[in-house]
Amino acid sequence: MNQAIALYQSAIERWRRLRDPYEEAVAQYGLGWSYHDLAVKAMIKLPSPVDRIRWTYDSSVELRQATAAFNRARRLFAAIGSFRAVATTYMALGWEPLYLGHYPEAKHFFHQADLAHRRTGNLFGQALAAYGEGWASAAAGDWARVLAMHSAQQCSHH
Repeated sequence: MNQAIALYQSAIERWRRLRDPYEEAVAQYGLGWSYHDLAVKAMIKLPSPVDRIRWTYDSSVELRQATAAFNRARRLFAAIGSFRAVATTYMALGWEPLYLGHYPEAKHFFHQADLAHRRTGNLFGQALAAYGEGWASAAAGDWARVLAMHSAQQCSHH
């Protein structure tokens, strides 16, 4: 994974010199997932009550680096009007705080992803964003929100 990180960083610098913000954003997004994967390898799941899901990581530094790379990608995608990519990047941003137990922040990013997917008419993306927001709500113990989201989904299918 360290080699992938170095290669993405090299690509980012080259795309920046070429003044190609889209390709730089794609490389930033890849860098974010590389840091994410590096952190996940150090994941420790702790026992917890069934109604609480919590992760801790030895590699929270890598998760913060992943978040920084995803944020850079999101800003670049937004600047060039690639809103579907913005939505996808918001999804990636939602997982990092979820893994660190920062559930309100995770729900915020998943909600932003849902809004961005709605803007682009991407129903599949909306479903993924609802899944992420539901997961963050469940992890936070916000069962009323989970049930409300489920009820809203059921009503929209009938």
